[in-house]
Amino acid sequence: ETKDTVSFFSFYDVTEKIFKLTSNKSFVISDKVEGLQKIYGDSVVCADETDLLDKVKYFIDSPAKSMKYISGAYKITMESHTYFDRVVSIFENLGMKSEVGNVIRGKVNFFKENHL
Repeated sequence: ETKDTVSFFSFYDVTEKIFKLTSNKSFVISDKVEGLQKIYGDSVVCADETDLLDKVKYFIDSPAKSMKYISGAYKITMESHTYFDRVVSIFENLGMKSEVGNVIRGKVNFFKENHL
């Protein structure tokens, strides 16, 4: 007899929520998602059903330990995974390379004006 189970963990996609959380300097413990390690390396803590509770307890008991993850993930997101970067990718894929410079200048100006 087999038993069907539903897992909380998804192994397919990096969702927008990861980028939103990290761009807001939030600490992230994520399920193990294909591609997440390629984007963030060790800057996002990954867990599965066997170690999730241990990791949550560890970081609750030692909140200062989360700071290196927060700053690392924030830096990666702001350097390469903003909406500006998505627009550049769209323009490049549409063959609109002349517009790419405008978007990049917009990103630089936005970050300067907002002291990011």
